[in-house]
Amino acid sequence: MGGYESSFLPDAPALLREVLWKRGFRSNDEATRFLYPSLSAIPSPLESLKDLPEAISLLLKARDTKDLVVIFGDYDVDGTTSTVLLYTVFKEWKLNVDFFIPHRVNEGYGVTLKAAKKLLKEKPETKLIVTCDCGVASFEGIEFLRSQNISVIVTDHHEVPSTRVNANAVLNPKQKDCHYPDKKLAGVGVAFLLVIGLRRALDLKDFSLSSWLDLVAVGTVCDVAELTGANRIFVRLGLQKLQTTERQGFKVMLRNQGLEGNVLKSRDLGFVIGPRLNAAGRIGEPTLGVNALLAKTEAEAYEYVSVLEKHNTERRELQASQMKEALEIAEKKLRATPHLKTIVIADPTFHLGIVGLLAARIAENFKRPACVLTELQDEHALADFEGRSGIWKGSLRTPPGHHLSEALAAIRIRSPELLLSGGGHALAAGVAISYKDLSLFEAEFEHAISHQVKIHIPTIVDARLGSPSKLQEVISLLEPFGNGNPPPLLLVEDFKLDRVQLMKDIHLKLHGTHHAAAWSVLHFKSPWVKLFSPYAVSMNRDLKIDFLAELSENEWMGNKRIELVLKDLLEMRVSGKRFEIQRPNEISESQSSREAGRHSYSDSTQS
Repeated sequence: MGGYESSFLPDAPALLREVLWKRGFRSNDEATRFLYPSLSAIPSPLESLKDLPEAISLLLKARDTKDLVVIFGDYDVDGTTSTVLLYTVFKEWKLNVDFFIPHRVNEGYGVTLKAAKKLLKEKPETKLIVTCDCGVASFEGIEFLRSQNISVIVTDHHEVPSTRVNANAVLNPKQKDCHYPDKKLAGVGVAFLLVIGLRRALDLKDFSLSSWLDLVAVGTVCDVAELTGANRIFVRLGLQKLQTTERQGFKVMLRNQGLEGNVLKSRDLGFVIGPRLNAAGRIGEPTLGVNALLAKTEAEAYEYVSVLEKHNTERRELQASQMKEALEIAEKKLRATPHLKTIVIADPTFHLGIVGLLAARIAENFKRPACVLTELQDEHALADFEGRSGIWKGSLRTPPGHHLSEALAAIRIRSPELLLSGGGHALAAGVAISYKDLSLFEAEFEHAISHQVKIHIPTIVDARLGSPSKLQEVISLLEPFGNGNPPPLLLVEDFKLDRVQLMKDIHLKLHGTHHAAAWSVLHFKSPWVKLFSPYAVSMNRDLKIDFLAELSENEWMGNKRIELVLKDLLEMRVSGKRFEIQRPNEISESQSSREAGRHSYSDSTQS
């Protein structure tokens, strides 16, 4: 494959040069900044982030007058880490600060009217509210707060409505007249920009910004933000900080999973820390995650984390039972209407805390946008929808190629009264509709998606697998992997299969050689178990395969080993004769997840 110029990173391993060149890097300076992230390379928000001066002015005034500042967070990981970040920083910098997290069911997402009223009832001395990971579309709640002479600073990263919310300051790089260059920050990244601005205003040069990067890394990864630009810097440096973090909550979570002191990867944030913090907002008390990360002692942190572990176990059990039901409903619906480009399912028994996870799996399995709704029946949950007796509320997810936020905007134009609430990102969003409007919503969602021009995202092979030398160095330099920066996808040809290992009858591990080097190739929940099963019993024929695989570093008992993760089986030859491969439908699932460049470990916002 090759193709890179001889002057491009001449001292780097060939595979690294090829991968970077294939991903669009052309200058040595640009590539070096990518490979060796530095906090100083983050674009300064001081001159370019819209409304930052107004936000700083309000915070400085509150600091001088000792007015109560309340951090209004969200109940997901991004919102939790944003809340802890701002609460910790403000407290350390002598502001009078408290926090408030709305309940997913009782108050709903964002600064709803009910949440705003509850906040002021619980904290009547409040003078300034700073939102985290929400607020850009919270018109009614913020209007109420302003009517009560409360100042509001919004920090958010969701898609911005055409009408500006009536806050004193709105920090969101996605605003059309905001010139901050990095538009793909998570909510915690936007909150961190506010910290940068306040630090400059207070001239606190002795306070190291890196102290809070563990929080920024966790929120960024778990919100599935693209790991490019500033986000890559946040996560690369934040992973390093997390290894020596003083936050007792993180330490207990990592210790419980045997990861304390380990070199951490982005997947550890997504699969270990993320689900536990998310469990608080899904089926537990939403402040649990914040309290766990604010805990001063190990004993206090252990107490909070133990409850989070309990809720996470409950969430997994609930998810397993309702996932089976949701997939069966979706499959039955598609059999009846195979022409539909969307799937909408509504069931009053689904738990509101996991509808986003259900929608994500349906979208992934059936390769089309999906919406999963549950009925709000609790009187507290319905309080925010005055005059309405039945509400469907839920989450939307889509494979890459469609844009959910734009679809909701199109629905609002055609049916202005249909959506009681709604908003989000390209790949994840949330909605609420009246019970009677379910059929209309299904039709409008189908129409909106059908009229979008689907963006085809091709599978890009980074390089051919060659010599195994320096692969650990290549992986180390390219990490962290995730959305926007997947592991290198390699073409492997003439792989001689020596042994087939079946694991739990659903996973494959292929052992063989390539260019005289021994390799193991993993494929979890493999659709090719049946194809390879005979060779698990006897390998008495010359068998070679061609396939696409991602590079992966496996660490066990302190020993690191490079493995391949199978992504697509291309060709199989038995004694030199081409063997016909029956291509399973499931292969497109692995392709689509790579095309998204993301992990499905954490339900994104707006669910």
